[in-house]
Amino acid sequence: MQIGNPELDGVYERALAPALAACGFEPRRVDRHNRGGLLMSEIISFIEEAEVVVADLTHERPNCYLEVGYVLGIGKGTQLILTARVDHDPESDSHRPGGQRVHFDLAGFEILFWQPGRLEGFRRELEKRILRRREMLT
Repeated sequence: MQIGNPELDGVYERALAPALAACGFEPRRVDRHNRGGLLMSEIISFIEEAEVVVADLTHERPNCYLEVGYVLGIGKGTQLILTARVDHDPESDSHRPGGQRVHFDLAGFEILFWQPGRLEGFRRELEKRILRRREMLT
């Protein structure tokens, strides 16, 4: 997810991290868990070590797409959960024509869309998806 965006930091703190922790995982985000190495090397290490990867595509950040591509490229697609703010869904009433969206290369994947102000329901659904990924791995 985009780092340093107050809205997305709140989504991480109120939904993503609690959902992962509730499912028995240690949530890690490179800006909060950096081991002192080069940032891209740290991200690659985190991805390679992760049992489950949650990637938020809000704001169309190229680095997020690169990291998702890396997850897919190393064969961890079944461990990947994609999320984005609901206005990035062209099928949503809140989407603006020409506005931000999930790009075509990932739009066909299952994406869990979240709404600001409704993060509790998002967190619960995210927990279900995390547990499904965990079951697939065992």
